[in-house]
Amino acid sequence: MVKSIFKKQDKGVKLTKRGDRRNVFRIQRFKNDHGFQIYALENSAEGRKIFIPRFVFGRFRACVKTILKDEISKKSPEPFEYSASFFNRDYFYFKSSGTDIDNLIIQDIEEREGSSGYITVSRRSLQALDQLLYSDKLQHPNDVLEEIISYHKLFQFSFMKGSKSITSDLALRKDILQSIERYTPSLAQKVILDDAGKDDGKEDKPKQRPGKAAAKRKAMANLYKPKLGERFNEKDIRVDYEEIFGGTRVSLTSSSDTEDAQTAKGKRKKPLLSQFAIPLPATEVKAFETGKFYFELSPEEASEFRDRFINDRSAEFFLGFEIVDALFTYNRSIRTFRFPLYYTKIRIRESGRGVYLESLQDGLIHLNHLALANLVEKFSETIAGVDQVDRFFKTLLAQDISVDRLNDRVHLSRHLPVKEAIFDRTREILLGYQDENGKGGILGDLNVKGIECDLQRVSIYIGRQNN
Repeated sequence: MVKSIFKKQDKGVKLTKRGDRRNVFRIQRFKNDHGFQIYALENSAEGRKIFIPRFVFGRFRACVKTILKDEISKKSPEPFEYSASFFNRDYFYFKSSGTDIDNLIIQDIEEREGSSGYITVSRRSLQALDQLLYSDKLQHPNDVLEEIISYHKLFQFSFMKGSKSITSDLALRKDILQSIERYTPSLAQKVILDDAGKDDGKEDKPKQRPGKAAAKRKAMANLYKPKLGERFNEKDIRVDYEEIFGGTRVSLTSSSDTEDAQTAKGKRKKPLLSQFAIPLPATEVKAFETGKFYFELSPEEASEFRDRFINDRSAEFFLGFEIVDALFTYNRSIRTFRFPLYYTKIRIRESGRGVYLESLQDGLIHLNHLALANLVEKFSETIAGVDQVDRFFKTLLAQDISVDRLNDRVHLSRHLPVKEAIFDRTREILLGYQDENGKGGILGDLNVKGIECDLQRVSIYIGRQNN
């Protein structure tokens, strides 16, 4: 059981400090399968181990320091009990009772997978444990400073240039990690539509003008051409077209498609792309074996990739997965507000038609807060005195995710690899279950027809200068 936890650990520092023969302490930092950095603290002499989340590690070692100052320094030992807490929640108990006054029990309240539940530390060896926890070799960062820097970077990334503080007129960016475009269904959906249309074909249909049927067949053939990176996944969330569009005068292939194509052909230069679908499965990204990925493009795709996407090589690039389509109607056509539910910052290198991708932040992924905020802002009902975006994020971040006896919650960032059940539960919170057209979660009140989520498709996004 313990081996499964450590098999994908990072290159964290591992230190040892000896108090006496019954108190030999070891500590190691690693990434767990929930996507967080964890410290494993062990008294190897007794064979017991506990796990300390990084976000509570500062409180943990401060509590050890307090016990040394206020309790161990007393001339006569006395029973005591302390707790290490974070956001009004206790994570560890430190207790020395009258029945075993010479020792201190540190109890792991949550007892994560592989934890023995507690470790024993003698009062005489607590000084050695304190020195281990505060060792410079542990390289524990200044979390407060890092949070301030991260918040500043996130602020700059999320708002249009010119938004200088939280008191100014803030405008969310709409030029990155999201797009509004004409919707085309996946090949998997074509099979469903074809099966549903077999019975309809048996009914009498009105006669059409010569050539009209052929034009429609050609339009449908173009519509269902294979898309780069498209794959089928049984967990994909897809809408029931008949249920949400039945009885409405909309078409997946409106006559304006041809007009748009003719207009595009007349232009000398095609517009730049803000996203590029790639033939890399999301399962490979999530596995994050080395943090490096490789794929190859066809000659035409490689040319488009260079000329229309990465022409600005000084820009930032992001890898996005779990692609979401929020469907709505516009001028009798179906449109989509499309975005990746998760993204991570990457570096791109080319080798002919081959493309190498490398993670820049050790697998740090972010929930796409920017696209979610714009989605909620654009498609929510206007209610006097209610900030719909603020209400949405408060609701989202209050949700619990219980996986493997560990009470987790929705987080805006994690480190890959992450247990698949975390992704599943987050989707259920946002979109509901597969047969609910993406409207069974906390996004269910939006004024969209339905929401889909493609779990295998992966795209690269560019972050050009924030204007």
